[in-house]
Amino acid sequence: MPLFFFGVIALISFMDIYRVQTEHLTGLCQKTKEAGMYAYGTGSSGAETVTLPDVYSYQPIGGLIPLPKIWFHNTVKVHAWTGVLYEEGNDAVESQPMVYVTESGTVYHRTLGCSYLNLSVQQVSGSSVKNLKNTYGEKYQACELCSRGQEPAGTVYITKKSNRFHNRESCSALKRSVRMVKEAEVSGEMSACGRCG
Repeated sequence: MPLFFFGVIALISFMDIYRVQTEHLTGLCQKTKEAGMYAYGTGSSGAETVTLPDVYSYQPIGGLIPLPKIWFHNTVKVHAWTGVLYEEGNDAVESQPMVYVTESGTVYHRTLGCSYLNLSVQQVSGSSVKNLKNTYGEKYQACELCSRGQEPAGTVYITKKSNRFHNRESCSALKRSVRMVKEAEVSGEMSACGRCG
């Protein structure tokens, strides 16, 4: 019995460590991407990469035996955004407004902090998702990419500010690969975001 109890505690600790590591690494990746974009605005043209570290501790569940803290260290490195080089003619090229787009998006965003770009994915049971509502009071419908014509799976994935449930955690609608482009390049193909545009 003690061995079984110890095994359960160890399994719970490993799962909790994985959760904490994932949360920290996701947040660090997002911050590093933002720093890479903003590095261009500071005028530090010599910086080709941006590296951010993260040090944090985890207190394992030890039951009756107190266990020492475990320390973790993550580092994320990205290439700094270098902008666009325009060839100068007789007249200097005026700076153009920049916007943010995603790979599968149909709108462009004026602010990187837009809630459409910063997703907080939650895991819920498929049987309860049709009774849930998002932040705006809308009911969840099936995602057109991963759940079209399907009933909710045993576990589905949602965000607080969207109105779609996803049967696959790897659905591209849950991922945000954001890039910065000139507004003039996308204004004809995309419309402005209803929240930030």
